[in-house]
Amino acid sequence: MMKIRMLFLLMVVLALVVSGAVCESPPPETRSETTLYEGIKTYVLTSAGWWYRQDGVVDTNVSSYFPDINLRNTDTAQLLSDLGLPTDRTSNATEVWQRTCAVWNWLRSNLLTPGTTDYNNAKSYYDSLDSWPSFADISYVYTHFGGIYVGTCMSRAQNFATLLWVVGVHPDLFAIAESKWKPEYSQHMFVILYINPHWYYVDPTCLEQKSLSSGKVESVGCIGADYKHPNTIKIVPESSLNKVPLVE
Repeated sequence: MMKIRMLFLLMVVLALVVSGAVCESPPPETRSETTLYEGIKTYVLTSAGWWYRQDGVVDTNVSSYFPDINLRNTDTAQLLSDLGLPTDRTSNATEVWQRTCAVWNWLRSNLLTPGTTDYNNAKSYYDSLDSWPSFADISYVYTHFGGIYVGTCMSRAQNFATLLWVVGVHPDLFAIAESKWKPEYSQHMFVILYINPHWYYVDPTCLEQKSLSSGKVESVGCIGADYKHPNTIKIVPESSLNKVPLVE
């Protein structure tokens, strides 16, 4: 009788497995978000506790946006010395925010002034490049023209992200994000940064308008872009980030 019962239970379990009633993972948790310019979008909860956009696009072309990021020379050495930050890689939330603030505030103090000879010479140098500027290019402009050249929102985001990378902010914790500004306009680009348990937006378009404090983690934006709902991210070298986060 015992053998018959065991055989019966085994047959029931097998039937449940075949039908999908056993070992089937529950569906992922989702939520709807009303974006500023793209209607309603679906977001999915990750195991890490943050949400990602279901139709988000991850651009992995790091060699284009961050060429030769490991190249070092006398110009890069000078910039790093003046920046005065560690370059060892860190995921510590406090250290990540401190380095982010330090890079931001250093950039604020070292931007070339539009219309000056040095600014125009730096712009001509950037215009002569066949790619986005490398860290060596950024450093060359700094040492030869006395400051950092930034142009469009992409230029600002790329410069800022490059410096975050070289001062050791873990590449899984930040990216260049793109979102709509207005329906008829092109994408706006800025940097997003993960400070557990949230993603924050930090827009270098606002460099001249605001300094950052290491004692207060905050998002920084200054235009009407949909900062919270990027539709695309450009990851940095060595990043494994493969989802477009909801920025909260």
